[in-house]
Amino acid sequence: MSNLDVAYRLARWHFPNERQAEDVVHEASVRAFREFATFATGSARVWFLRIVRRVCDERSHRSQTATIEPLKDDQPDRILAKPTADLLLTTTIYRR
Repeated sequence: MSNLDVAYRLARWHFPNERQAEDVVHEASVRAFREFATFATGSARVWFLRIVRRVCDERSHRSQTATIEPLKDDQPDRILAKPTADLLLTTTIYRR
């Protein structure tokens, strides 16, 4: 099994979406190519998979922090997809 196949399996373990896993392997490959001069001795597969895992962790962290947004009291309609008439009425009253 090639290093790319193993890298893809590792990325799929982190991300169920095929496209995300492919993007992770691509980004890790670019990083490995750029940083190949830093590879000293040992297993190239282990070194490459470490880069893949780091990219997975970074993307997971990015997606978690990007989706967390504090709610503001003056924007209750963002909470509901379709605000109810009561919510719109109370929001209009309290804004004045």
